[in-house]
Formats: sequence, C-alpha cells, structure tokens
Amino acid sequence: MDSLSNLGSAISLMLTDKKVVVIGGGWAGLSAASELCHRGIKVDLFESNEYLGGRARSITIDDLELDNGPHLLLGAYSETLRLITKYFHRSANEYFDEQPLCLNIDNTKSKNYKSFYLSGSGLSSLISAKGLSLCEKLSMARFLLRLKRRAIKVLDNETVEQLLRRENQNDNLCTLLWYPLCISAMNTPPHKACGRTFLNVVSDALLQTKIQSRFLLPKKPLSQTFPEAASVFIKKHGGNIYTRKSVKLQSQADEQFSVAGELEKYTHAIIASSPHQITNCFTDNELSNAVMGLTSNFKYEPICSIYLQYSHETNIQKKMVAYGSPNERWVFDKSYLSPGLICVVLSSSGPHTALTQEDLAETIEQELRDCFGYATPVWKRVITEKRATFSCIPNIERPAQKTNVKNLYLAGDYTYGRYPATLESAVRSGLNAAKLVLEDM
Repeated sequence: MDSLSNLGSAISLMLTDKKVVVIGGGWAGLSAASELCHRGIKVDLFESNEYLGGRARSITIDDLELDNGPHLLLGAYSETLRLITKYFHRSANEYFDEQPLCLNIDNTKSKNYKSFYLSGSGLSSLISAKGLSLCEKLSMARFLLRLKRRAIKVLDNETVEQLLRRENQNDNLCTLLWYPLCISAMNTPPHKACGRTFLNVVSDALLQTKIQSRFLLPKKPLSQTFPEAASVFIKKHGGNIYTRKSVKLQSQADEQFSVAGELEKYTHAIIASSPHQITNCFTDNELSNAVMGLTSNFKYEPICSIYLQYSHETNIQKKMVAYGSPNERWVFDKSYLSPGLICVVLSSSGPHTALTQEDLAETIEQELRDCFGYATPVWKRVITEKRATFSCIPNIERPAQKTNVKNLYLAGDYTYGRYPATLESAVRSGLNAAKLVLEDM
C-alpha cells in the first residue's frame, strides 16, 4: 500500500509541474481547458475578444443579448451535452427545447406549412414520417438502410447533390429533408458540400438512438448555454481566463513556451483559434511555419443573421421555418429573448452577400411581409460572420492536432475530420487536444 501511495504522490507531483496555455476562447479552447482543469492541470486561457465563445456566442445590442447566429443541435451532440450536464451541472431541459426532427417549408401567406416530420429516430420511425409519399418513404428507407449497412460508396470529389442523385433521392426528398439538413449542418450548399461528410452527419443524426438523435434549439442565449458555464468551471478548478488580451506564442530554449510580454512559462500549448487567424498566434517563424501549411487550404462560408423585432403578439407558428429556394432562408422564433423577436438566417454564400446590411435588412423585411404577412418591425439589425465556417468541400485535408513541434497542439472544428464545422466538432476537437496533452505528460 505504501508503494502505491508513493506512486500516486509522485504522479501528482509530476502533474503539478505542468502548465498549459490555450490561445482562443471558442468552444474548442473552452472544452480543452475544461477537460485539463478537470484532470488537475494548470491552465491559462487567452481570448482576444471581450466575449468568450468564438463564432458561437452572444453579444449585447441595445441591452438585448443576441446570438451572433442561431445555432441548433441536430443529433450527435453527445460530448457537448456531456460537458454541459456532467461538468457544468446545467440541465439540458433548462437550456434547450427538445423536439423531434421537423423541417417546415413555407412560401405562402397561408401558413400552410409543407413539413417533413420524424417522430422518433432511425428506420423504425419512417412509417410515421409526414410530408412524404409512400414511394418516397421507401426510397428514403432504402437509402438509410444502405447507409446503416455501410453499402454506400462515396466517389472521389462527390458532392451531396451528386450523391443523392446517384442514390435516387427525388426532388421532394431533397427539398424537404436532405438539402435542409445539408445547409443547416454543413453551411455549404449541396452542389459544393462533401458527400462523405454529409453521410456522417445523416448517420449520426438519423440512425442512432432517440436520445442521440435529439433535435435541440437553445432556449437561452448561447453564451449562457456553454461559454459562461465553461468559464465558471475553469476558474473554479484553478484555471485562469484572460479576455480582451491578444497574445502571441513563442518558444523557449528549454522546450517550453511563453506568450510575448509575459514571464510565465508553459510546458504545453494548444492553439484554438480559427484556421485563418492561426499564423497570427506566433512570434517566431519555426512555430508559424509548423502550422501554416496545415491551414492554408481552407476556404470559408458566411452566415448572415437578421433580427427583426415585431409587436409582442407577432410570432411564427413554428420554432423554425425555411423559405426561399432551395430553402435559403431560415426563420427562427426568438420570442424567448424578447416577445415578437424573429431571426432570419442566410447560410453560406449567395447573392445576398453582395448587399449592404441596410439593403439586406430591407429585403428580408419585404420577404417576411410577402410570405407571412408581417407588418413593419420596430427595429431590425444584421449580424454577419464573413468566415463563420470553413467550406466543407470534398477531399479537404484536415490537419493533425499534434503538430511537428513538441508539445504544440491544434484545436478547432476544422481538425475533427468526421464532421463539418459544428459546435460538436469544436467540442470534440478540444477534448481530444486535452487528451493528447495528457498522454504526453
């Protein structure tokens, strides 16, 4: 027993000598820092912006806390929910509205929605799916069954559109289900999006258990859901968080790291910034060159969010409605933030990106008037993330998280090869970066 006790003390002493710096306070960086703090490792996290959360956060405009883009959790969000419930001790029911998968399409003033509705999950629920003919249900069932049996072989450079046509999915199936899933999950249009990654999303969103395939919409601002909770957890477990502090990593002669202008030394470093900003995180060429080639091949897609405040009695009849062709606009009911608040999201690139924010807001206001019969809003505001996600195209090379520099790691949704740029892929990437650090200690 004494030998085991001495071994445990020795391991604890070894870990107390380790300290990790995390640069970037998005969901990947916060996840990495949370896991390391949970394991008893000292962590300093630096974020250049005032707000934590990266591209998925809330900002305050006119005393109203608005998300910089509505996010939904469309199945396969196991690690995100595990952190929120097990680490941060927050109830999923308190922060998320759980619904079956229901995608509503509307192009008329009648609010006669044409919907795809899946009451459960997996193949067993297809018989009750609304919005599809019997032939279409059978076609979708064959497709999903082939996917479940791993019988679908994705061709090189095959896009989502090409894959679905080859699998005999007709226009109605694509319009009601597959294209909305592609655009909402991948933020890349079907004619460009990677077919292989799309199959991963479909498999994890539709072919798992009912709990794993949950469709969750936030009921509170995003910052309250994850970033603020992670911040509290990290600080409670001995970590430090510094916001509004832009830092650059530099290597030391003793194979350690420091940040420019600071005396503290770190045994390990995790770079959790966006790929297009990653080379700005270093002071010396050795570190910069080690990662520059890993991230230079990415292209990006924007997300535009247009908030419109209507009278208190004005709300859409569904939590989320798509309109436009093919489902280019998504309307979210944001009445939980302010009664009568609507948010319209335009995913990926398109003609709208050429408009000024004022012209875009006017265009959306007119479209909502034509489609839903809405009056003039009290106010409207546009929030644009020009590089909201990387463009998830076929054969894009994802970098390894463990770099060629000793004890230097990458974290971010772009490193998690199974998924597109989602919150879950950011969280999983952060957790894996922490795992790699722990393995090397």
